[in-house]
Amino acid sequence: MVNSNDAMVPLATPDSFSFPYDLPYEIQTILMRHVYSAIESRCAAVVESPTGTGKSLTLLCSSLTWLEDDATRSKNAAMDVLRKELEREHEGEPRWVVDQEVKRHLEEYEANEKQMKERLEAIRLEKEKKQAEMKRRANFARKRQKLDNSDLKGEGLPDDDERFAPDDYADNLFDDDGLSAETRALMDSINGNASRRRWHLAEQEEEPDVRKIYFTSRTHSQLSQFQNELRKTKFAQSIRTIPLGSRQNLCINDKVKAGCRSVDMLNDRCLDLQKADKGKRCEFLPAPDEPERLEDFRDHALSQVYGIDDLEDLGREMKVCPYYGSRKAIRQAQLVTLPYNLLLQKQARESFGINLDDNVVIVDEAHNLIDTVLSIHSVEINSVHLTFARGALMTYLKRFKNRLKGANAVHLKQLVALMSSLAAFCTDWLDKKLPDRMLTAAEVVQQCGADQINLRDLDKYLTTSKIAQKISGYMENLEEKAQQTGKDSRSAKISAIHRIQAFILTLANASKDGRVLVSTNKETLHLRYQLLNPSDAFAAFKAARSVIIAGGTMAPLSDFAQQLLTFLPSERIKTLSCSHVVPQPHILARALALGPSGYRLEFKYEQRNDLKMLDEYGAALLNCANIVSKGLVVFVPSYSSLELLLQRWDKTGLLGKVKQRKEIFLEPKDSNDTEHVLREYAIAVAEKPHGALLLAVVGAKLSEGINFQDDLCRCVVVIGIPYPSSQSPELRERMRYVSTLPSVNGLPSGDAAGKRLYSNLAFRAVNQSIGRSIRHINDWSAIILMDARYAQAATQARLPSWISENVASPASFGLLVKDIAGFMKTRKAVIA
Repeated sequence: MVNSNDAMVPLATPDSFSFPYDLPYEIQTILMRHVYSAIESRCAAVVESPTGTGKSLTLLCSSLTWLEDDATRSKNAAMDVLRKELEREHEGEPRWVVDQEVKRHLEEYEANEKQMKERLEAIRLEKEKKQAEMKRRANFARKRQKLDNSDLKGEGLPDDDERFAPDDYADNLFDDDGLSAETRALMDSINGNASRRRWHLAEQEEEPDVRKIYFTSRTHSQLSQFQNELRKTKFAQSIRTIPLGSRQNLCINDKVKAGCRSVDMLNDRCLDLQKADKGKRCEFLPAPDEPERLEDFRDHALSQVYGIDDLEDLGREMKVCPYYGSRKAIRQAQLVTLPYNLLLQKQARESFGINLDDNVVIVDEAHNLIDTVLSIHSVEINSVHLTFARGALMTYLKRFKNRLKGANAVHLKQLVALMSSLAAFCTDWLDKKLPDRMLTAAEVVQQCGADQINLRDLDKYLTTSKIAQKISGYMENLEEKAQQTGKDSRSAKISAIHRIQAFILTLANASKDGRVLVSTNKETLHLRYQLLNPSDAFAAFKAARSVIIAGGTMAPLSDFAQQLLTFLPSERIKTLSCSHVVPQPHILARALALGPSGYRLEFKYEQRNDLKMLDEYGAALLNCANIVSKGLVVFVPSYSSLELLLQRWDKTGLLGKVKQRKEIFLEPKDSNDTEHVLREYAIAVAEKPHGALLLAVVGAKLSEGINFQDDLCRCVVVIGIPYPSSQSPELRERMRYVSTLPSVNGLPSGDAAGKRLYSNLAFRAVNQSIGRSIRHINDWSAIILMDARYAQAATQARLPSWISENVASPASFGLLVKDIAGFMKTRKAVIA
């Protein structure tokens, strides 16, 4: 097949995208055409479509329609190329000879496709027969057996330390005898040493890859919603799709999971079990000599649309590891769904075998994509981590000193030197009681006296040799033995070595890309590497055919071109901002500058102790609670401001007055309590005569990914503007970095660009919070922005267009009350 479409005839944008509903909204059609065109023209697209406009479904229909059209075009193009080659070979012979040969090749291709479709269809039909049983199991709460460490012996892990010994390591691809690593692996298998190989070396010959779409979002929960949308379309019956997750999500070996206290431990234990002798391996991971078990799982997984939980159930049913089974399915999958962290990290992509070349990448819920890229590639260690990691390394070296030679000895000596230098740096900083400072990576290396060490070479060694896994595994083994004999644990943080490994690579980064914040907290020195330049980390996506970056609140869209997509010329970046599908009469948007007594409302940090203003906010909220029936959701800038307001309102008795009207719920700091609070709030909204009030925090759990549709939010109030702390060293450095970037589309550069970034961070969070209230075309809600700054034209320009076009600033609080009351009466009359 021909993969490149450069020489092919461009596809015309279709009139229909197999949309599952008869009449898509106009903005859905516009969005589908835009995405289809961007993919076809090999462009990146940044699109904004408000929540409730069917964004995920439109992304799905447009991209899969293109994939379907492209497959047909590619097949025809391949046959055209074949025909020309055959015509040259059979020059002078009758035309039917060439026609016959082309027909034979086409039939072979179609027969292979047909065979796969028939195989998957047979599996799908068999699954439908068991659907009732599967639903019963899916709804049944899984009971996880709690196991102590002694139960782990059932897995057959060897008790000796040999499995933790360092493997031979060479810096180049060839060992001393001139054999490549791949050839040596083959020779090892012939000589019966296959148990020492890593799993991916033991896999069968790779299957042919197919063009695919990688669809990523923040969480598995959001991806599950996307998969539900996929099931509504015609593509659900034909598309080969696979969800990807981490070992933590997909491991079905409960004995192993019960004994692992961290993700690093789980990864290490899994890899240890792969290398164990026959009979002691993980029972769910097929041996290299029985590939048909993984292939059977792959076919079942590709036969229908599975979510991550469904895939785990399938693994338990088939007694096959769904983590490795899903990896086996990637090459034959046409649609791969996965969370951000698995797609944005180079190491994760390589581990899964994710190939971006000429494929399509769709990033949904991308409003925080830049921050996510920065966060994923930032890492923090402290002096305690260094102490534990260095202690673990020295213990390991003492145990295996007779096994260390050649490249292992050289690199581990360098690692000891680097850890010692970093530890000395921390001690010196603490002894001198130096103030917090922001340094470049090069300055840290220089001040540590480690500038003679080749950090990139050392990182390559750590990654290739898996020595961090061996050290942490050995320390875990020592800890388990100590616990069994009643002795104190020898290492409380056996995964510290993994943190150090991650930090080493950041020190090798260019100074322009990031900074290291050195800070003291309770006699512990913290070193936090903060990535400033997200474009280099995102540059791998240049290999993709097209990258679609989509979200409900993306403005300003130019940030993505200026900070993330710098590897593309401006003409290859398409942008689109859609209006809302909700009719204007369904929205009341007001910016309130004055409280009930006429006092100016401006909830700034420096005015947080203005008791009069706090009282005004309380009185305004009490009035809203009296007018708004059912659900009232109020967002405040931070947890500290929430506590401040509650303390004042409790002291004045206003809180008690609000409770007489509505039951009050607070956003919990512990995310584990969020679901309980939401459930109780929903019950109160439905059952209490006047509903309930929910006090939430902008940027916290309730402001993203939560649907407050219909009666759950008939009015959303935003108190203040949640500007981030201007004293944050990381934020100041990021603002400085952005000020050095060139202007895009005439936007400000220099200091003005840094200030613009500061404002954008606040308003993206505000816009996300507001978007929780309107979830579908028939929904309606009042949006009240309580701060005088929202009445300014420059501030309103940062709001979504569907709000800024309708926002008004009443001259008094009385007029606001009148507007809200009239709006509520009108909407209720329409419903009645």
